[in-house]
Amino acid sequence: MPINSFENYPMSWRPSIDKTEKPIYKALARQLEQDIVNEVLLPGTKLPSQRDLADYLDLNVSTRY
Repeated sequence: MPINSFENYPMSWRPSIDKTEKPIYKALARQLEQDIVNEVLLPGTKLPSQRDLADYLDLNVSTRY
């Protein structure tokens, strides 16, 4: 369970990735691509910042693996 609570935080995109799938940045990129293809993310949607995304996924901003 993430340390930070984002239940009521206004994020335009909330990816759900399996953090056991390595490298994490590729899993995140795949999720982003799938959400674009499946029209979950529409043109013009503002994505969350790197820091917000890292906090939401309970990752360090510099995570590579």
